[in-house]
Amino acid sequence: MAKKVRKAGKIPKKTWYQIVGPEIFNKQVLGETLVEESERLVGKTITVNLMALTGDPKKHATAVTFEVTKVADSKGLASVTGWKMTPSAVKRLIRRNKDRIDESMVCYTADGLKVRVKPMVVTRSRAKSKVTQQLRIALKEYMIKSLKQTAFDNFIASLVTFRFQKSIKERLNPIYPIAMAEVRVVKILGGERKEIVEKPEPKLEEKSEEKPPEEPKLEEKPEPAQAEPIPAQ
Repeated sequence: MAKKVRKAGKIPKKTWYQIVGPEIFNKQVLGETLVEESERLVGKTITVNLMALTGDPKKHATAVTFEVTKVADSKGLASVTGWKMTPSAVKRLIRRNKDRIDESMVCYTADGLKVRVKPMVVTRSRAKSKVTQQLRIALKEYMIKSLKQTAFDNFIASLVTFRFQKSIKERLNPIYPIAMAEVRVVKILGGERKEIVEKPEPKLEEKSEEKPPEEPKLEEKPEPAQAEPIPAQ
């Protein structure tokens, strides 16, 4: 007796959809993914080299991770969820007769995200243990305070332009000369991203140009008439 052949169900047709980056990367296309429908884009992750995003060859050692958070116009809109330097790039930054200070801490951003951050500092020369301990404490305090006042996307943008790394050096240099400061790893651990509404600066009321009050004019009193001299007789 011949066996009945089971009919296979229809395989859903998949389509290529684009994944677009956030505004800090000028909403450029990060890549494409193959899914059945655009709603399935949410949750997809993609990692892109920072050199490809900025066009700067000097930034080839850093990778940025994105996750699609919503869909618009059949495109996946992605947000940054991670930042990581390659281990080989980190090794090249280390030189002899210098101290490397690594830290790992949990910070909270101004828009409500819980973030793991791993900064690294290299001194210009060997430092005493007391000095390196002071650098560690100052580095941790600065990172926690700075991120608490900064939205996550603005923090990533400052890393891309190297402003944040420069600010670390400026903060620690008074303690001990710093040769280099980097942020090796950034990773979102949790939290819900909140919109920060910037309060507009209070406008000063435009005052109408008022003419200053005229000073009262003093009446000019006529000078007393002088008596004519009497001619000598």
